[in-house]
Amino acid sequence: SEDGLPHTIIDATYKSKYLWWNSLAQVEHFQDCSGKDTYYRYDDRGHLIAVTDALNNTTTLERKPDGEVLRINHPDGSVESFTYNALGQVLSHTDGKGQITRLSRNARGLPTRREDAKGKAVAYQYDKAIRLTALVNENNATYNFVYD
Repeated sequence: SEDGLPHTIIDATYKSKYLWWNSLAQVEHFQDCSGKDTYYRYDDRGHLIAVTDALNNTTTLERKPDGEVLRINHPDGSVESFTYNALGQVLSHTDGKGQITRLSRNARGLPTRREDAKGKAVAYQYDKAIRLTALVNENNATYNFVYD
């Protein structure tokens, strides 16, 4: 196409899917091979704010002024939420059941620990070159990484 974006995708079974794009090269409308439509809406800054699926169910995204997602409101009434540090990096995610996953970060913003709602944690260690050198998983198994 003239805009360099795919507008028709033909899969291995010769069924077609269609995409319509806005002027910022963001998908506004997708039609699957069965003719079902999904629509995407964006705010004035180009951030995704809503998705309406083929069953007319709409998921909305509430954002901070700089774009980070604060809440995702699902059609079933469940809500996900996020918290961030001053650098805009995720510190916690609360899922639709109220379960919280937390991330701890070092001074460089790299994750050092991820703890799920059940208290299971994964720990991360890095070298001075900011490469992952060790990972301790939820079962307390340690994996070490060495670089050439």
